[in-house]
Amino acid sequence: MPDQEKKTETPKTITDITQILNSVQRQKVSYASSYWVPSLEKEVRFSEINTSQQKRLIKSIVDSPVYNTEFIHTFYDILKENIVEPEIDVDKFTIIDKLLVALGLRINCVGSLIDIQLKTKPDAEPDSITVDLSQLYEKMKKTLSNIEPSEFKGKMFNITCNVPTIELENRLETELRKSNDSIEIQTNDDLRNTIGEAFIDEIVKYVAGVEMVSDDVVTPIDWDKFSIKDRISVVGTFGTDLLKHIVSYINIVKTETNKIEIVKLVKDGVEHDRRLTIDGSFFTISSD
Repeated sequence: MPDQEKKTETPKTITDITQILNSVQRQKVSYASSYWVPSLEKEVRFSEINTSQQKRLIKSIVDSPVYNTEFIHTFYDILKENIVEPEIDVDKFTIIDKLLVALGLRINCVGSLIDIQLKTKPDAEPDSITVDLSQLYEKMKKTLSNIEPSEFKGKMFNITCNVPTIELENRLETELRKSNDSIEIQTNDDLRNTIGEAFIDEIVKYVAGVEMVSDDVVTPIDWDKFSIKDRISVVGTFGTDLLKHIVSYINIVKTETNKIEIVKLVKDGVEHDRRLTIDGSFFTISSD
């Protein structure tokens, strides 16, 4: 008896948006890519940025000239949405982790080449120099350092400094700027006040723990339960010795983040440092 030809089943027509969304959700794992997370010292898988997320990133471009609140919120949400390893807590990623993952996602979802404007003279037209981000990413995977917490004993307070997590960064932006979405800077006083606030906010981000010292008695403070505004009030009482230590620690962290954000451009044999702007525009797909 001759073999009967196998019948190919005709796929059923999709009639419901839920079927499409469920299918996309299942396939996200298959199309995920791995990115190096320095604090974990291993690669973590994230799915690609989709069109809806791209739209949200574009909307975040319009923001305060000092703060980057909308991008911080948007990218934090996207990282939590796109991670495909549920056992890993994205909230514990550091701001250094965030920058490197952002760099990797940009390469995979938009492209590795980016044009950076270089203007060497005030009256000259800027030159557009193309940078290959993939080379920067591979270098950073090997050279970024894992920064340990740092303790300092002061006269009235003992403090612990640590690299801020993206959860803390996001919470700070939420608590401090949820009622002030648009910050208009119209005068020099406005600018000075805003920069002053940005400075104290940055200081608070790096203080991970505090103990109070009185008559040689050390009293622990449950720092995690303090609101951001209350933390600012406490940090505002710190003496110069504590402030110097925090700023010194921040500079150590900035040295690492600058490895990612500062790129070297060569023009006529001269090397120039320029900062990558890692915000919503960093993920914009060119129409060229």
